[in-house]
Formats: sequence, structure tokens, C-alpha cells
Amino acid sequence: PLALDAVRPGIAVLGHYPSAAEHRLRRIPLEPALALKARVFAVKALRAGEPVGYHQTYRAPADETLALGAIGYADGCPLQLAGRGAALMGGRRHPLVASVTANHIWLRCQGGAVRPGDDIVLYGRQGAEEIDLQEAAGLTERSVYNLLARLNPELPRFYTD
Repeated sequence: PLALDAVRPGIAVLGHYPSAAEHRLRRIPLEPALALKARVFAVKALRAGEPVGYHQTYRAPADETLALGAIGYADGCPLQLAGRGAALMGGRRHPLVASVTANHIWLRCQGGAVRPGDDIVLYGRQGAEEIDLQEAAGLTERSVYNLLARLNPELPRFYTD
């Protein structure tokens, strides 16, 4: 018999499973140990047809309000989330629209007032809602490992109990 006296927990230390299959099985209960957050730095009302984003590729399908978040691909927010993913503001999901730029994202405000300074959660929990890192990995066709490895090491870290 082989005697094992060491464990290599890997990504489980951060509260994530090593694959989508293991995430579905959840054989070991894990709690995510990190959240990726930003703040709203501006709120912009658009009229139907008005463009925003790189090369003005996004045009408002109707009158709407967008929040600009102070985070982008240079920080580790995947480009592929634009038009697919969502982020949390005020405990609700808000879709990412327009292009993810180096340092900001555009979110469609859906219900409730959004103001500069409000928290945005790209990965993690806010109120009763949660955006799991595995969800983002599936939308971007990347692994959880890849998303974690791409987080900018210069992002501020805040530790809580």
C-alpha cells in the first residue's frame, strides 16, 4: 500500500474546482475565496441608435442607461464577456454591452438607480445573487485557471473575515 502524507490542493485553495465536471459534481464543498470587484465611475443615458465603445460598435437598441465600470481587460476582465456576460450592481445582474476596453466596461442598467461609486461585482456574490467564476469561464471558453491567472497582480487586494 502507498502511504500518502501530503496533499496538493491547487486551485481548491481559492475555493474553485479544477474543471467544469468537478464543479458539477461538487464532491468537496468549496467556497470561493475571492471576488473581482470594481466601481461605477460614470452613468450615461443613451437614446435609441446612439453609439458607444471602440469604433462605436455598440448602438443602443432603445433608450437606455449605461454604467461605466472602472475595470477592463488590462485588469483581467475577459474581452469575451462583452455581449455575453453580466456583472452585479445593487444585487442584480446587468449585462455587459459594447466592447471591454483596457480599463473599463459598459453595463446596461436594469432596474434601480445606479450612481458613480456603486460597487460592481464581476465574480462573486452581491446580496442574494452570485456570478460564479465557472460561469464566466464557460461564457469565455476559458478555464477557471486561465481567468485567475490573468488577474492583474497590481489590482488592489482587500482581505475580510
